[in-house]
Amino acid sequence: DFAHGAAYAFLMFWFAQLYEQRGQRVTCAVALVAMGVALEVVQGWSGYRGFSYADMRDDAMGVALGWWLATTPLSRVLPLVDARLARAGAGR
Repeated sequence: DFAHGAAYAFLMFWFAQLYEQRGQRVTCAVALVAMGVALEVVQGWSGYRGFSYADMRDDAMGVALGWWLATTPLSRVLPLVDARLARAGAGR
């Protein structure tokens, strides 16, 4: 669903700004997709949460979206926020 995709897109977008090299981003993407799969498996074992291939797909699509967003001008968001917070802290 939308919430799964949005959450994983945000996570990948965030980490892609921290780890800019392609190999690092691949590692993040694989780890996030693996986390989504593992969470679904554990939910299936729980007895009160459901296992869903659709959620795994949405997680993976969110990771892909987050990676893509990190290749756009939006990739400057985290450094800009960091710089602004640093300036605000330095002014005290």
